[in-house]
Amino acid sequence: MANKYKMVDGVSIQLTDEEQTAVDNEQSTATSAIAAVAYKRKRQKEYGSMAEQLEYIVENGLDAFITKQNGIKSKYPKYNDVKCA
Repeated sequence: MANKYKMVDGVSIQLTDEEQTAVDNEQSTATSAIAAVAYKRKRQKEYGSMAEQLEYIVENGLDAFITKQNGIKSKYPKYNDVKCA
């Protein structure tokens, strides 16, 4: 773990262990929050616009559309569904 510093009265001071732990926890929480919604952006991009989705249904049928949507959902699972090592 790399030591981090803070500025106090223009002087760089190393964080205490407690401060370092708090910073690391905040960073971890922020990273988790970003990952928790990242799947939404990826899914939306791959789903395409409403017009594209309707066109797909007209050209390929509803069953094919549902199969495609389920494939996208499997490719980009919700964050809570992701298995962490």
